Amino acid sequence: MKITTDHLEVLDFERTDEFGFGGVPFFYYTKNLSSDICLISCASDEREDGIWKLYLFDSDNYEIINFEDLTALIAIFNKITKK
Repeated sequence: MKITTDHLEVLDFERTDEFGFGGVPFFYYTKNLSSDICLISCASDEREDGIWKLYLFDSDNYEIINFEDLTALIAIFNKITKK
């Protein structure tokens, strides 16, 4: 299943609103998985057919496009993160 805005909101991603060139508004989502690992979405104006892609912040090596993979990754980090 592709990742939708509803999925990101249910999973408590934080929305950040910005303005691009010419004052054009856009937004993106982030979620901290730990103190040093963050997921970040593509910008709202980069979505294709309203579908979100997620990345590990500061890394172009990983792309998450499937809701089930996203929830599994979050569950793993919740399980292994030191409290």
